Amino acid sequence: IAILFTSCDKGVIYEHTEEIPGSVWEYDGKLAYEIEAPDTTQYYEIVLNVDHSTEFSYQNFYINIITEFPDGKTLEEIISLQIGDKMGMWLGDCSSKSCKTELILQDRFRFKEQGKHTIYFENYSREELKGINSIELKLYSIDKM
Repeated sequence: IAILFTSCDKGVIYEHTEEIPGSVWEYDGKLAYEIEAPDTTQYYEIVLNVDHSTEFSYQNFYINIITEFPDGKTLEEIISLQIGDKMGMWLGDCSSKSCKTELILQDRFRFKEQGKHTIYFENYSREELKGINSIELKLYSIDKM
């Protein structure tokens, strides 16, 4: 019975935090993360941790995710990062001045090729975002038991 409840275990493979200067993410401001894909047979999960001020003006904001693969190809996707609900409550773990919200970007995926993958996050909200302190990217390996 215990195996049913502990069928997956996660280990951190990569983590990197990009601080936003002055907590103002400029429009078209780009953050870069370089991940060396170690194994194409392993399952992974990518998690984004957004640290923002409790005074941040929006419940969500848009980013453009640009992925450069080892073979030189690129893939772009625009997504909305939801950090608050419709009632104005923050979704993350908050103190009096800041909140940290964990968002799963990709769950249970495999890298198609080994080598360096560069992931860029570009502010795509058409204006500067005041109150974004940092963005952390984490890559977890997911082991099946």
